[in-house]
Amino acid sequence: KFRELLANYPQTKYGAKVQVFLARSMLINHDIDTAAMQLERGLEASSDTKDVATTSAIHRAMAELIYAKNPDSLAAIATELHQAEAGLAGEELARLAYQEGAVEYLNGDWPAAGSSFQTAASNASDDWLSGEARVAHALTLREAGNLDDAKAELASVVAHAKYGGSVVAARFELAYTDELIARKAVGNDLRSTTFHDTYEHSILLEYHILDTTYKNSSALMISRAKFRQAEIFREMGLYDTAARLAAGLIGTKDFSSNAMNEYVSEHANSLVSYAQWHQELIHIDTLETSLKQKEPSRTHADVKVQGQANEEEASVHLKAMKEVLGARWRPEAPAQMTKFDSDRVKEVEARMK
Repeated sequence: KFRELLANYPQTKYGAKVQVFLARSMLINHDIDTAAMQLERGLEASSDTKDVATTSAIHRAMAELIYAKNPDSLAAIATELHQAEAGLAGEELARLAYQEGAVEYLNGDWPAAGSSFQTAASNASDDWLSGEARVAHALTLREAGNLDDAKAELASVVAHAKYGGSVVAARFELAYTDELIARKAVGNDLRSTTFHDTYEHSILLEYHILDTTYKNSSALMISRAKFRQAEIFREMGLYDTAARLAAGLIGTKDFSSNAMNEYVSEHANSLVSYAQWHQELIHIDTLETSLKQKEPSRTHADVKVQGQANEEEASVHLKAMKEVLGARWRPEAPAQMTKFDSDRVKEVEARMK
């Protein structure tokens, strides 16, 4: 029908718009080359009539065409979206600039993405869009290494009630930015005295406040806050505390994609498993240390007898664990032990002794 309209009414004032509709129909049917030809014709027609809205629509369709041909061509897509902004203003410009910024962000072009998000924020009449654009702009600053500027931008969003729809995300990103600033200051050594004395309390408090404030309203925010806290405690060497926080993230569905849910779940499961095995390893290390200790008041024979006894105890402990875990026994990848497993290990040890 689009072809019929163009054939019967070649001089119609709707020609450029029809070319866009025709091209989109072809894109849906994967007729990419013909769609490109129709868009070029539409661009010529819209240029002749100085139809800004249709020219913008054509460039957006060209961006979709480029993506259909090669999804990796993010720079070319961003260029078409930028050209689509020509002549636009207000909310329409803001929304298109936000889309351009998102593409540039994915492409890792932080300066260009930041500029696009600034354009979106300054032209949006919708407070939600303006708030989202400002948060996105802060993230581009952070990715570019401008942590202090990113912190200031996020703090500004949190401080303004009109950005209410974006405040939750802004508060989490502000806490994470503060964490990154602290990590940079201590060379990513979270076990250092400087981190403990200067940064630890304030950062964990920020995440705790998020955890408490949005407990009944945002499962995503709670999960993100718990994951960050678990990671901090893990890097501080506090594995038991990290494991308690991570336990609730096993099998999570609260993150934005299946891949992220799977990553967090597996990470949490590994952390919980390691914490449990860490206790077993400490027990074994204690036995092995006692084997090497020699008291001056004891004879060599006494030390040898005691050493053999300790070695036998460690051997019994390992055999008991192997028996209880059965097919789950894999020293190279420790399985998760339940309280029932631990009780059974003690029972088997007693029986073997």
